[in-house]
Amino acid sequence: MSLKEFRAVMGEGTEELLALILNNNNLSGEIQPELDALDSLKILDISNNNISGEIPLTLAGCKSLEIVDFSSNNLSGTLSDAITKWPSLRYLSLAHNQFTGILPSWLFTFEVIRMMDFSGNKFSGFIPEGNFNMSISYNNREVDRMQRDSFVSMQSVDTKVLIVVTGSIELSFNYILSSMVGIDFSNNGLDGEVPVGLFGLHGLEYMNLSHNYLRGGVPDLEKMWSLKALDLSHNSLSGPIPGNISSLPDLTLLDLSYNSFSGFVTKKQGYKKFPGAFAGNPNLCLETSNGGCDPASLPVVPGKAFVGEEEVELAQIQLEMDMVARLVDQKPLVIFSKSSCCMSHSIKTFLYDFGANPTVYELDQLPNGQQIERALLQLGCRPSVPAVFIGQQFIGGTNTVMSLHMQNKLVPLLMRAKAIWIWNDK
Repeated sequence: MSLKEFRAVMGEGTEELLALILNNNNLSGEIQPELDALDSLKILDISNNNISGEIPLTLAGCKSLEIVDFSSNNLSGTLSDAITKWPSLRYLSLAHNQFTGILPSWLFTFEVIRMMDFSGNKFSGFIPEGNFNMSISYNNREVDRMQRDSFVSMQSVDTKVLIVVTGSIELSFNYILSSMVGIDFSNNGLDGEVPVGLFGLHGLEYMNLSHNYLRGGVPDLEKMWSLKALDLSHNSLSGPIPGNISSLPDLTLLDLSYNSFSGFVTKKQGYKKFPGAFAGNPNLCLETSNGGCDPASLPVVPGKAFVGEEEVELAQIQLEMDMVARLVDQKPLVIFSKSSCCMSHSIKTFLYDFGANPTVYELDQLPNGQQIERALLQLGCRPSVPAVFIGQQFIGGTNTVMSLHMQNKLVPLLMRAKAIWIWNDK
């Protein structure tokens, strides 16, 4: 179904619509400019569809928007100035699209913004300098009446956000939307130095700028009192490691790997608390037990500990297993595949013939594909692909699926999971 057809069936009487949630519906087409008539709309979620085109300027008419989720589509073009007309904006996700161009100067002008996710696009240029004091949440200031009375706060909207914070590992944070505060610009083509003002946001809980081309140094982080997760990995950042990272009370996830940091890292900086956080920085030197310098003690890859390596390996495995669990969560049929694997192609075709519409993850096209593959091997899937999950339960590979089919057990499994609704066995 296209968005244009959906608009046609909405009809009249939608002017007071507060929430339009169309995620995960295989919708196609472009965002219809007529949506500007919904000037009372608070939530607009069209994520996880096949919607293309640009964000129309007419969406400026949706001036009451608080939550906007356009993630995981095929949207393109530059950021529309229509976004500036949403003064109550609290959550904005444009993640995993095809947006291009530079980040606009108005990016940090929203007073009540709590979450901004532009990850997985093709943005380039610098992160703009701005008045970082505008956001109440980013600066941990007292929430004013506008935020207390918002539709979102009153309704306690729940949301799940996937954040890449440690290497390529996806970690899920479940928050009440009104409590989540973060910025994610990862996996783009951003260049230049990170504005110093970003490192002075008292209320920011996580920041992910990984997998860009950012350069320059990282200033002291002592003002980031609320920081829980910081990922600056896979950039070209340089200079010394800030000496006060370990003093941040809530910081539990840190990744500065694969940059050009240099200098001496002391034990007081707490690097043992963050296994692999400094991997891939060959000019860093870590303090040894006798106070000397040992470049060889720096792990080669994230996830390897300096001490207690076996314990950390187990924790790494658990993270990878949890990642797979999140990828199959609430999905009736999931296939982990590789685009070059003929058996994966066969099993996908086989299940399509039942009328199923599986969620397919091509491991050779995902940045965290290797971690997922390790988790599948831990589950006992050998070879690792294809791996089939039905109703969030691991079924197995090709042989298991075909065996279930021969025993007339596959169709009941698919129907119970609501992966298919009807089946005529001819």
